[in-house]
Amino acid sequence: METPQSPLVYSFLGDTVATALVARVTNGAHMDSVAQISFAPVLFSSVRLRLDELVLNNLGDDAVAQLVDLKENNTSQKEVDAFLRKNIPDFDTKVNDILEQIYQEQKIKLNF
Repeated sequence: METPQSPLVYSFLGDTVATALVARVTNGAHMDSVAQISFAPVLFSSVRLRLDELVLNNLGDDAVAQLVDLKENNTSQKEVDAFLRKNIPDFDTKVNDILEQIYQEQKIKLNF
C-alpha cells in the first residue's frame, strides 16, 4: 500500500494539540503577536509531520487503510481518537513525548 500523501493525523487531531504547543513555545519566549504569527506555521508543520510519522510507523497497512476510510467518511474526532488509542500502544504517551521533543528543540532555537 502506498503511504498517504496528505497530513493524515493532523486532520484528525485538529488544531488543539498544535495550538497548545505553539502557545507554550511562544509564551515561553515572550514573543510579540507578530512574531508568534510568523513562528506558528513552523511548529504546526513540525507537529503534523511527526504525528503522521508516529501513526504510519505504528500502524500496519490495514489499519492505515481503515484510518483513511474513517477520514473519508467524516468520522467523529472521538471515534478516530479511540481508533488510534486502540491500535497504537501508549498513543497518548507517544504524542506527549513528540510534543515535548519539539518544545525542547524550539526552546533551544529561540534561546530561552
